[in-house]
Amino acid sequence: MVTDTKIKMTPEQATSFNRVSIINASIVSHSLSCGCQPYQDVFTYNRWLAQGYQVQRGEHSLKLGIIKEVERETDNGETELRKIFGNAHVFCRHQVKPIDGKQGTSTITPAITPTIKIEPVKPIEPINTTPIADNDIMKGWELIK
Repeated sequence: MVTDTKIKMTPEQATSFNRVSIINASIVSHSLSCGCQPYQDVFTYNRWLAQGYQVQRGEHSLKLGIIKEVERETDNGETELRKIFGNAHVFCRHQVKPIDGKQGTSTITPAITPTIKIEPVKPIEPINTTPIADNDIMKGWELIK
């Protein structure tokens, strides 16, 4: 008998995140020319399924590097939590379509909407590169013998 050990998630769970990665969000923003927003319009295959959407045949995913936490048994028989590197494959909203018979849910996640506006960095003023005369540097100092 084969049992499915994978936990199914609800549409609410599929659009909420415990942690967000600024690096992965910037990779998604720069990689997709369609204007899809990370954590709002871009999800993994299983998250799209939980929301009632199917990834269209032939669509290619965007691969993101992630760190997974995995429980492993030690030689003593104890379990320890280890962090390993992995990949997540994500699809944007333009790559999915609603599953027949299911109502697609909204993919807007207000919990991760930025709370402050990020201003662009102001350009740095150039450094004064005019040479200083040697006698000006030591002005006001006297040599101790």
